[in-house]
Amino acid sequence: MPLPLREHIYYRWLVTTLPQERFYTSIAIAGFLCMAAVAALARDQLGRGRIAARTGSFLAGAGAEAWIAGSLIQLGGHRAVGLMATNVNPIQATNSIAFTIDMTSQAFALAAFTLLGAGMLAFARAAAQTRPQHRAWAAYTALLAALMLLTAWSYAAGNGDLTDLLLLTGGVALLPGWLIWTARTIAAGRHRTAPEEDRND
Repeated sequence: MPLPLREHIYYRWLVTTLPQERFYTSIAIAGFLCMAAVAALARDQLGRGRIAARTGSFLAGAGAEAWIAGSLIQLGGHRAVGLMATNVNPIQATNSIAFTIDMTSQAFALAAFTLLGAGMLAFARAAAQTRPQHRAWAAYTALLAALMLLTAWSYAAGNGDLTDLLLLTGGVALLPGWLIWTARTIAAGRHRTAPEEDRND
């Protein structure tokens, strides 16, 4: 089969996947927004005055914003590619635009996971310096940081299979666990510091 015909078939198939891509990306965006919010609250729990806690919160928020921006660029770009593929447009031009969009979104993802990994490392350092009960959380956070930095490396190396595996491992298992654990830790910390009369209400 000639290459232009194969590309036409591929992009016509790609159009059928766009509703699913938008659905999955919307869920992921909500998850990253939750991560940025929890990171901001974790800064207060670990000590707003600690440089490591403030740095972790800033980097985690910046990483989440970078990932969301890259994903929105990818969604808009894929919609444009789909419109071009279903109309009379040169397939090589469509292919070039799709390649540019994918490379741009991957650059955003690389930056996002690098920032998130650095932010998690800063959180782990801040937690290790506080109460002993935070050390297990610090170790888990450091593990999550390593996964995110490895994910960033997989984007830089162009290893798509490894990237998909790491995204699945982090997105389905480690990151939700970190969000739940951190939220429970924050809630417990606020309960301990609440005035006695508020606890009895």
